[in-house]
Amino acid sequence: MPSTTTDFNSTTGRNGDIWLNTSSNTPKYLDATGTVATFGGGGGTVVETPRFKSGYYYSYLGADGSGSTIASASLNVLYLQPFYVGDNATATKIAVYVTTLAAGGVMRLGIYNNSATEDYPNTLLLDAGTVSTATVGSKVITINQTLTQGLYWLAYLSTTGAPSLIGFNNVTGAAGGGGAAPNTTMMPTSTIAGFSGGANALAWTLSGQTSLPATFTGTTLFNSNTASMWLGF
Repeated sequence: MPSTTTDFNSTTGRNGDIWLNTSSNTPKYLDATGTVATFGGGGGTVVETPRFKSGYYYSYLGADGSGSTIASASLNVLYLQPFYVGDNATATKIAVYVTTLAAGGVMRLGIYNNSATEDYPNTLLLDAGTVSTATVGSKVITINQTLTQGLYWLAYLSTTGAPSLIGFNNVTGAAGGGGAAPNTTMMPTSTIAGFSGGANALAWTLSGQTSLPATFTGTTLFNSNTASMWLGF
């Protein structure tokens, strides 16, 4: 099966040809009528099932729907939590939810790339800007960030004030309706700081930050209640 950045057609290919479109990372073929099709789509019908549905928000942690689990966002502490993208996609929103305001509070949100050598935050991909945490409710920033398949790290940093955010409890596994779930490790395995995947860690942290650093250098794992972050698509 050849690879190509573009698709064949009835004049450049033969019916039954199969190839990988490297621009969309999608295997395709020419059907019996010479029409480009994707597997599972039927003859002549291009059907690609995205991992993320437009208009919805996704979080690797979920959230305690009962509202009883909150996470304090300590001042000048950067928190990074993993987010796996199963298919190429474009994120249009990044968000958190404030449950207890911080007078004059400001929080910065962003996305980091994953290390090329192991599952660990690396370079800053997107500084999405700031939201006010001086009021309770959803805090959303509109973005336009293309994400290729792979692991990323969502970042939040309180630069003024220390609000509380709706979160996830790693002890009860509270999510959805707030019910208990198995006490599982939520982080991918990394050799940084001797982490072997058994610490029930929910995030990496780095103290003393007033802005999102260009490269993450933290070695501290966070395994208490952590805030739920969302990406919208």
